[in-house]
Amino acid sequence: MLFRSERVRFAVFYDVGMVYQDAYSFSTKGFNTDFYNDNYGIGLRLNLPVGPLRLDYGIPINNGGNNNSSGKFQFSVGWQREF
Repeated sequence: MLFRSERVRFAVFYDVGMVYQDAYSFSTKGFNTDFYNDNYGIGLRLNLPVGPLRLDYGIPINNGGNNNSSGKFQFSVGWQREF
């Protein structure tokens, strides 16, 4: 039997991002991996009577020199926007 609920959902995600040293400098010339990060993770979405709650745990794949290599937990509360 499948667990089905409108109040509880699960998520699997992949996230990638890059930060450039200079504003509006989007060139890949001289690509520096210190500013490139990507991770994957799992999440839990709870639709509570007071509003939605998101609980996520992300695990780094590639992380820049400014970050450590351990996983991170994040939560957010607020109204959701449909994708």
